[in-house]
Amino acid sequence: MAADGPVIVVTEGASDARRLQRSLEISAPDVANLFTFLDFDFKPPGGTDRVVSLTKGMAAAGVMNRIVAVLDNDIAGREAKAQLLKLDLPIRVTAICLPEVPYAGSYPTLGPSGCGMENVNGRAASMEFMFGEDILRDKAGVLAPVRWQAFNERFKDYQGHLGSSDKTDVGKRIDAALSATVKTDITMQVEEGCARLATTLIAAVHIPQRIPASESSILTAMWRRDPFADIEVGP
Repeated sequence: MAADGPVIVVTEGASDARRLQRSLEISAPDVANLFTFLDFDFKPPGGTDRVVSLTKGMAAAGVMNRIVAVLDNDIAGREAKAQLLKLDLPIRVTAICLPEVPYAGSYPTLGPSGCGMENVNGRAASMEFMFGEDILRDKAGVLAPVRWQAFNERFKDYQGHLGSSDKTDVGKRIDAALSATVKTDITMQVEEGCARLATTLIAAVHIPQRIPASESSILTAMWRRDPFADIEVGP
């Protein structure tokens, strides 16, 4: 890690970066400091196109840090991931989508044909879906529905998303839940979501095999050690 620097995580926006970082702090504090997120104070453009261009640019520039591009688990995210993977990126660079969640397997949707219950994993599972089913419910207990948008010819499916007001409300509930300073104040569903994200991010990191020391050096054992080995991710 000292040779390569921290793992650079590229996300679709500032809120994704903030929530991923907080998930690491909650569920994998031993390695949270080994990841760094882009500074959004400089207001870089967001979205999947930005993730693709930044990741390609860093790979082309020969940045030696390990790089993980994190995309939503929806149609746009899957397409952006496919764009990156077909470039035959260096082993230190990888692209992933957010993980699937069980409660998205049958989720309320709105479309031209009306209301329905559909599997939105891989179609609309943005960061707002990562922290449990309860966080997606309003005060009346109603789940924020997914709205179908543009049709994607490559995947032969529609891109889905939460409505803008629903997305804002869910985001506020997520940020309030993650702001808890005492772990016991975090609900089980949110804690499970943090663990899910931390596990996904850690699994995406490729450990370099080189050892920057001779076999006879006392540093060899230290450099050989995988900093992500034996990490227990909560809850």
